[in-house]
Amino acid sequence: MKVYQLHIGANSADGTISPGLEKHIQAVVVKEFESFSLLRGKGVFRGKAEDLVIVKIATDREADVYRLASRIRIELNQEGVGVEHDGHYTRVVSCAGDTH
Repeated sequence: MKVYQLHIGANSADGTISPGLEKHIQAVVVKEFESFSLLRGKGVFRGKAEDLVIVKIATDREADVYRLASRIRIELNQEGVGVEHDGHYTRVVSCAGDTH
C-alpha cells in the first residue's frame, strides 16, 4: 500500500478553515475511504499564510485518490488540491486525472 496526502488550503479571505468546513472535508473523504487521518496545520500559498488540512490515506487505489482530490477541489471551490506520495507532489487543478 502507498500513503497519499491531500493538501487542502483555505479558500477564504482571512486564510482560515472553519471547524464546519473541516467536518465537510471529512464527510467528503469518508464517502470514498473509510479509514484516513486528518491533520490541521499552517501553510503559505503565494506568499500568504493560511490554514491547511492534510488528509493521509493508505491505499492502492491511486485513481480514487486523484478523483477525490478533484471532487474536493470542486466542492470547496479551490484553485487546486495537492496530492503527495512517494516524494512527488501533484496539484489537481481540474477534472480527475488532469494536473498542473
